[in-house]
Amino acid sequence: MNAAAAVQSQEDALAQVIFGYASDRQDRLDRENIKLAHYTTAETALQILTGRKLWMRNATVMNDHSEIQHGHEIVGAALAGEPGARLRDILAGISTELLDAGWPRLTPLSEDQKCRIFMCSLSEHQADDTLGRLSMWRAYGGSIAGVALIFNSEVIENPNLHLSTAASPVLYGGYAELAHEFDNLSSRLEQNASLLRSVDPLLAGTMLGSAIHYAYMSIKHIGFQEELEWRLIHCPLDSGGSAHVRDHVASIRGVPQLLYELPLANIHQGMNFPNFDLNSLLHRIIIGPSLYPGTVRRAFVEQLRELGVVEAEAKVVVSETPLRQWG
Repeated sequence: MNAAAAVQSQEDALAQVIFGYASDRQDRLDRENIKLAHYTTAETALQILTGRKLWMRNATVMNDHSEIQHGHEIVGAALAGEPGARLRDILAGISTELLDAGWPRLTPLSEDQKCRIFMCSLSEHQADDTLGRLSMWRAYGGSIAGVALIFNSEVIENPNLHLSTAASPVLYGGYAELAHEFDNLSSRLEQNASLLRSVDPLLAGTMLGSAIHYAYMSIKHIGFQEELEWRLIHCPLDSGGSAHVRDHVASIRGVPQLLYELPLANIHQGMNFPNFDLNSLLHRIIIGPSLYPGTVRRAFVEQLRELGVVEAEAKVVVSETPLRQWG
């Protein structure tokens, strides 16, 4: 193994330790062949497909207005309490350099940082499910048809993509649930002390700070737990951004806003990622309960054909969920 490969291997091992919760959830996606669903209006879904770009909206305009605030309150309480004290003691026990590099990075997001976070919500979805989630159809339905774009998990896990976008699984609950995950993190750090002493403390500290920041952005009230959500998170001003993830102003439900567009194909100059297109990424489209589901389905089948998606007819189904919505 050459020096560069050895360093990468070391960084991968470090990531497994620090991002253990996300790694476990990712392993479950792969092990159980779980797909990821993006629920939206039919109009928006058509724009996503024709543009071959997934929209990431600012965190301040997400459907649950308390999402970021809830995470801040819970993580802040954990850091100030017994879980934080244990974490700090373990960092100090591994090395003072790691404590000095890591602890100052475990800070809340500022209001300015919150305005620079862009997200897209995806929901875990069984491969053979053609119904979709009832709660989502209640949010997207009636006279404005709802659609679920079902993606293969490669939409979030391809290591060859360099799009400055991270996938973060949502943790549902309050202080007790987060304290449990803090204890798991502390235990993993303690069990891998030799690895942490062998790496650059600034790298480990920065990675630890990133894990806590993702926790701030990926905790939701227990009432939403049936969503099994993952978040695609893009922080362009903090990460340096990507030439392939570009901003765009659009009006969503009458609210003009800045979006960032995550490509779903090699649509920009310089992009040449293998197996990166709708044929590889799109598993299925489910048309939700609405006034004219058959009409909507035919439109999506034709649109997929125009985009060169194979077996377009078979990929688009109508949910048989018996939800009556009139407006």
